[in-house]
Amino acid sequence: MALITDSFKLGCLYFRYAWPYLNTMREKVGKTLQKYAYMCLSESKYQSDGSFKTSDLDDTMGDAFFYGVAFLKETGYFQNKKCFWTNQSFS
Repeated sequence: MALITDSFKLGCLYFRYAWPYLNTMREKVGKTLQKYAYMCLSESKYQSDGSFKTSDLDDTMGDAFFYGVAFLKETGYFQNKKCFWTNQSFS
């Protein structure tokens, strides 16, 4: 679990710090991040009671919660000033 968690965090940080240098790929990466945020909030993970559905990739409910919340946090969903990939306001 620790290796997967560290890899996930590293992946999220990669997008944040590489963003200024993704000149030709920004639109594509931005659309991908938007797609994942939409999926996280509506299609696959986030439930109206605040819980997350588990999938075959999750070992526990805690895994499902961690990855859903961590993705939203790292992509700036909870704090607009940290949202590096869009000007859209989520709050």
